[in-house]
Amino acid sequence: MITVISKLKNENSNPPPGPIQNPSAPGRFRNSKASNQHSKFSRSFPTKKPPAAGGFRNSKLKTQNSKRIRQAFSLVELMIIVAILGILAAIVIPEFQTHSQKAKEAAAKDNLRILREAIERYAIEHNGIPPGYPNNDINDSPSSFYFSAQLVVMATNSKGQLAEHGTPGYDYGPYITYIPTNPFNNKNSVAVFGKSTILSESITGVFGWLYKPSTREIRLDYEGTDDQGTDYIEY
Repeated sequence: MITVISKLKNENSNPPPGPIQNPSAPGRFRNSKASNQHSKFSRSFPTKKPPAAGGFRNSKLKTQNSKRIRQAFSLVELMIIVAILGILAAIVIPEFQTHSQKAKEAAAKDNLRILREAIERYAIEHNGIPPGYPNNDINDSPSSFYFSAQLVVMATNSKGQLAEHGTPGYDYGPYITYIPTNPFNNKNSVAVFGKSTILSESITGVFGWLYKPSTREIRLDYEGTDDQGTDYIEY
């Protein structure tokens, strides 16, 4: 009897065969750690719910309203740019016109200087008789043809007679290579007048220059005054 009871106790005290699950085993710890990491990852990146159908409509309306507002701002910006350009034009254009007018005035004075120097050189080499008279005859009527021929086109002798350049005895000229242009009307033709003509009363704008051989005067055929109040005919 005692032997049987002792055997039963020994059987109950021996664990059954096979693996025993230990809560502190390494595999269980790894599973627990992975589960915790997954839980943290899920909390860090919450799942977004798709917006309701009404949300899409509201978003579309907001986009359309934004486009309308942007178009309105573009129109305002365009108006501002146009206004700025208008202001700049009002400042720059008069300034440009002033500089352009001053450049013409300076060119007119320089061209008059060239013509007057040529007239004086001709007179020095032809016994004080200016160009324009046929054969230097001051009793004859002067003309624009002789003025141009004696100064520019032909060679002359001491009597003002004309010949081709290189002709023996015709050693004078040319005094200028061309008749310069009046910068105000872009003309270079010359109107030649007699002794009784007053040049300031002969302005027509048809010619480039007004010339009076008897006084060796040459003037602009252009009406107007500069910013100093000087008439162009007085240049």
